[in-house]
Amino acid sequence: MTPFLLTSSIIFGLAIFHTLLTPQLRKLSDRLDRRKKTQPDWWKHYHFYSEIAYLLSEVEVVFGIWLIPLFIFFTIFEGWEAASSYLKDRNYSHALYIMVVLVVVGSRPIISFAERICEWVARIGKDSPGAWWVTILTVGPLLGAILKEPGAMALSSILLSHKFYPYPVSSKFKYATLGLLFANVSVGGMLTTFSSRSLFIVADAWGWDWKFMLTRFGWKVVLGMGISTGFYYFLFRKEFKHAFPSTLPAHQKEEPPPFWITLVHLIFLTLIVVTGENAPLFMGIFILFLGFWRATTFFQGALHLQSAILIGFFFASLILHGELQGWWITPLLQRLSHFAALEVSYLLSAFVDNAVVSYLTLEVPGLDEMKKYLLVAGAMSAGALTVIANAPNPIGHAILRRSFPGPISFLYLFFSALTPSLIYLSLFWTFR
Repeated sequence: MTPFLLTSSIIFGLAIFHTLLTPQLRKLSDRLDRRKKTQPDWWKHYHFYSEIAYLLSEVEVVFGIWLIPLFIFFTIFEGWEAASSYLKDRNYSHALYIMVVLVVVGSRPIISFAERICEWVARIGKDSPGAWWVTILTVGPLLGAILKEPGAMALSSILLSHKFYPYPVSSKFKYATLGLLFANVSVGGMLTTFSSRSLFIVADAWGWDWKFMLTRFGWKVVLGMGISTGFYYFLFRKEFKHAFPSTLPAHQKEEPPPFWITLVHLIFLTLIVVTGENAPLFMGIFILFLGFWRATTFFQGALHLQSAILIGFFFASLILHGELQGWWITPLLQRLSHFAALEVSYLLSAFVDNAVVSYLTLEVPGLDEMKKYLLVAGAMSAGALTVIANAPNPIGHAILRRSFPGPISFLYLFFSALTPSLIYLSLFWTFR
């Protein structure tokens, strides 16, 4: 421990506390905005403070704001050269990848295509609301094996926002759906070694291949997804009957884009996924995609550029904070028993980001195979508990928060995600 590392951990804790306060800050911003309208003589005063409170309430910018004091203290304790080198030496490829995938997956041709695929599955249940809900929350997360976790989260969130959240459903249903989505996406990427950044970090170093993932994790993921989704479906079976029409129509009332445009979008998406670890390549492909989108704008819809940029910024900021926490996390993980390793990995990942925890396990010497398995199992199971627990969570939060009557309560989200999260954790431990 050095004075700077201790300071960085304090700043990181303050950033987490700030994140938990964002719903209250959003309410404060709305209250100040109303006063601006009722007291026109003071509108500049209230407008300024309303916008400041709104900025501080944006989950995606919280960790970026706390980078300011972090680098002030970095420079004071370690010098400008060390601070600037740390900033330059981080790998921001995944942050850029999240931003790009969110834009491409959110395009109208991709959403229309995905909706048709889910419709084929939902027809088994005669296009009923329950069939659509189960399909989106199982097929969508499992597509993470192909699209990677950010793509699966973006796709599932957009379909939920189109199919379910416009209806007058209860807040319990909205929070349960959001928590289950986060849980299923977090573990849905465990079918392969490249779907989740948390697994990609350790799989190559530990020699885990796709056969290992399927036999040690994959079947437990599918079983847990069935149990969790079935349990929540049973809890809200009455709401499916009364809050929705008997069948859910297609969201897009206009004709879908021509097949050749959809095909080109799918080719762009495939190329971006394949080159997902090479930022110069997939950013070049993304620029070509934007040009094609502009040329065919008459068949397109709006792109989620603003949300994508904010989410990429959020993850890049989290990397800069999280990688400074190894001074206390690494020794902690080294001296734990097997069950304690599962528990601590689970608890840490809820607040540090499971990818950071997985990354830091590589610095722990002498880990046996069982402890490696349990550390990863705990980290992935906890990926739903908070917005910062798993990199794709801010995508779902940004897309679906507009469907809630007010700011999303992180306490309600935690308890909504806790049940499926513990189901996965129990399966990983029981069948270890």
